[in-house]
Amino acid sequence: MRKSISSMYFSTTAILLIVSTAVMGLIQMYLVMGYFQEDKRTTLNDVVQVTAMQVQEDSPLRRLLEDESARISVQDQMKLIGRTSSTNLLLTDASGQVMLYTQNEAEPLVGSCVSGDILRQAQEEDGFFETGTLGGLYGGKYYTVGRVMRDDTGAASGYVFASASAASLNVFVSDMFSIFVLSAGLLLLAASLLAIFVTNRLTTPLRRISEAARKFGSGDFSVRVPVDGNDEVAQLAVTFNNMARNLETIDSSRASFMGNIAHELRTPMTSIKGFIDGMLDGTIPDDMRQHYLGLVSQEVGRLTRLIQNMLDISKLEAGEYRVNAQSYDIWESVTGVVFRRSRAWPPPARWFTPTRTWCIRCSITFWITPSSSPPRAATSASQ
Repeated sequence: MRKSISSMYFSTTAILLIVSTAVMGLIQMYLVMGYFQEDKRTTLNDVVQVTAMQVQEDSPLRRLLEDESARISVQDQMKLIGRTSSTNLLLTDASGQVMLYTQNEAEPLVGSCVSGDILRQAQEEDGFFETGTLGGLYGGKYYTVGRVMRDDTGAASGYVFASASAASLNVFVSDMFSIFVLSAGLLLLAASLLAIFVTNRLTTPLRRISEAARKFGSGDFSVRVPVDGNDEVAQLAVTFNNMARNLETIDSSRASFMGNIAHELRTPMTSIKGFIDGMLDGTIPDDMRQHYLGLVSQEVGRLTRLIQNMLDISKLEAGEYRVNAQSYDIWESVTGVVFRRSRAWPPPARWFTPTRTWCIRCSITFWITPSSSPPRAATSASQ
């Protein structure tokens, strides 16, 4: 299926816009997700530090949790921090056993154990951070930050983990995708309108040139293409008009040439027909027949030369003949003929009125003077 310039231009523009918008959206989404993740990590780190300070403010963790009233107080403080920061707080002892959790519906987590790999990462300087289920304790994906709490001797006394649901990221990604689709649709619509406008300006002169070419094919060499602007298409239109003008001149010359040829052929043919008809109907007597046959032969020879000239012209136009042009000194031939004739002239009683002729190329002047002697040649320095 043949594709027009408009469809190809529109397809190319649409593909470029969609691909570029998709790449830009992916890069933006990647950067935003990184920023979102880093922001959550910073927030959860602050929550973990505040929670650890509140838990260790009055007494060691084990003694604090063994006292029921203190335990309830710590749990209330953790719930307050969790509601304020929209996070879930989880408190474990030194062995990783969950002792407090701020979400009532997840109360079965109390008594569960956090894996040793997570505890080792929490003891590092940067602490623990992941986007996952905290070793299978959570039922969905959470951003989780964990840090170790140490006693006065520097030994690990417990761990604090703060988690935030990753569903907010999914909502954010969904919103970003909706904005991306809307933006891509608007860009594609704008690109379609721009492509239609640009391609119309580009293809209109080409359609005019194509239409003019079709008219040339039908024999109309008078048509011309309008020229608008000074771009490449306008230059093509100018070149096309020059070609049309030259073709029209050639066609006119050819028509004139054919008219002249027809006239030159008709004249001898008319003469030959008249002579033959005269001999056939007896108008030309028998004793003059030989004379008129000679005239017919001359006219036939004239026709032959004319036809041969036409063949030579055709061969020249076809490139079968190669012209081997050489310079020829015609003055040598002219002077030779003149001097030979001057020696053959009889001496008259009186010559003609004094005149002078000269040749610009050879600077030789001939004087013809009233004299009984033959003419003489004299040189002149003037051109």
